[in-house]
Amino acid sequence: MNKLLIHFCTIFVFLGCLGVSVDVRASGPAEQVVYAQLEALQRWDGRGVDEALREVWDRAHPENQKMTGPIDRFARLLTAPGYQPLIGHQTHEVVPFERNRSDKGDAGIATFSVIVLATDGLLYGFVWQLGRVELPDGKAWMTLSVSPARSTGKQLSKVFMPMKKAVSLR
Repeated sequence: MNKLLIHFCTIFVFLGCLGVSVDVRASGPAEQVVYAQLEALQRWDGRGVDEALREVWDRAHPENQKMTGPIDRFARLLTAPGYQPLIGHQTHEVVPFERNRSDKGDAGIATFSVIVLATDGLLYGFVWQLGRVELPDGKAWMTLSVSPARSTGKQLSKVFMPMKKAVSLR
């Protein structure tokens, strides 16, 4: 595990220093929601409601919104220590963890392991869980929950040239 983390960090530093932007090709719609929320959280400065925060909020499952909303309260929650590493983070990696099947045979829940390089130079882990929601124009993946940050105990110097998009190591 430690070798994988070191490899992950080395690639991010190398690509970041070169100023390389690698296009993310998500393996499915659930993963695309996670990437979209992470990219919005990278842009959010942690001060009030803006377009970036609304992007995160709009992809939150209705049950999640009931527990964390309204959006002003959601913004305060994200500035708490358990979620603060997500605000303006330098880069992130998303790894599919598990997909549970519903009674109808389709994946009803998708879970992802997320590692972010925060502005403090530390790596933090999160568990992102999404569920399917029936909307007027069809089913959509929306975020049910995000675990509070867990420090990986690893530190990395800051990425000197920010990447435009996250890098997928697949």
